Amino acid sequence: MRTGFDAAVIGGGPAGSAAAAELAGRGLAVVLLERDAGAANRLCGEFLSPDGVASVRALGGGELLHEAGAPAVARWSVAAGEREIRGEFAAPGAGISRRRLDPGLRAIAAARGAEVREGCRVTAVEPEVAGRRIVRIAGDEPLAARAVLGATGRGARVPGLTPERTRKRPRHIALKAHFRGAGIGVVRVFALRGAYVGLSPVENGETNVCLLASRSAFERAGRDADILLEAAAQRSSLFRSAWRGIERAEPWVSAAGMDWSRRAPVGPAGLLAGDAAAEIAPFLGEGMSMAMESGRLAALWTAAAFSGAGAGPVSIAAYSRQWRRRFRGRLRTGRALHGLMLSRHASAAAVRALGLVPGAADRIVRATRAELIGECP
Repeated sequence: MRTGFDAAVIGGGPAGSAAAAELAGRGLAVVLLERDAGAANRLCGEFLSPDGVASVRALGGGELLHEAGAPAVARWSVAAGEREIRGEFAAPGAGISRRRLDPGLRAIAAARGAEVREGCRVTAVEPEVAGRRIVRIAGDEPLAARAVLGATGRGARVPGLTPERTRKRPRHIALKAHFRGAGIGVVRVFALRGAYVGLSPVENGETNVCLLASRSAFERAGRDADILLEAAAQRSSLFRSAWRGIERAEPWVSAAGMDWSRRAPVGPAGLLAGDAAAEIAPFLGEGMSMAMESGRLAALWTAAAFSGAGAGPVSIAAYSRQWRRRFRGRLRTGRALHGLMLSRHASAAAVRALGLVPGAADRIVRATRAELIGECP
């Protein structure tokens, strides 16, 4: 089995798979290392924005969404109390579960020439020696790579790859589950009391329900998502009509804490992408799309370094600047809107105000979307 590569990508989610596909497509020897084997049920809103659909197609996965049965999502709505605003995306997005998207993206990376290894838990990345880094893998031979990209997701800590962060008591709880019954072509978000919830159609005629709640709101409901959402349905007829039209088909998947603290898109071993670099507030529905976008961006800068267009600290500094230009505004918007959505009164006032100004909500939606990613300067 090969042990030497141009690039090792750690993490086989949307960010890592996109990075591996981009690098392999440029003729580099790439290995993609994913901790889980097969399809994993990730906590995620499972809405692929129009930008994400464009990224999948740019990677050569034009048939992935069709083969997965991912429904097109052309419209959005945001509701608070008894008020709701609606709009349309400039192009259709898609609803697809991580159980279908992640293996599909890894298959795209493999088809473009990346070596994909599942069930590989990376335990450490060692400092560079003679132009190579050593990637340690639990129960397997180590690998050597000229470049290492970290796409390990929200909470993973790999010594030598991801920077250490101060652990704080999480202020939020996130949960998701699939429900039987589907909306038709629309992703809906409801502001609740100390929480908000998104409903997005996915494959197999199901709806993905993704809930984010403050710790206090979750504890008031006895740490039970069904009780929290049923209480919200009692208070809002808009939410009640959506909530009582679907039936839970699987157990809730939960995670403690969502982190929007300042992060750097560069770690000790090299470039970071996806949630390893920064996590966008789930209200915006941009998580999967931004992950792929940042993975592709990291890959482009890595490929540029190999080609001689940049190397070492100069390319890293340039990557950091471009990463911040592309994502900082969206991350700030997400943090601000997240705070509004957790406040019942503030969210109702915001929805009411946006409803009075034609086109205001659409402008906010457009401000959170990306321009098409291109080659690095």
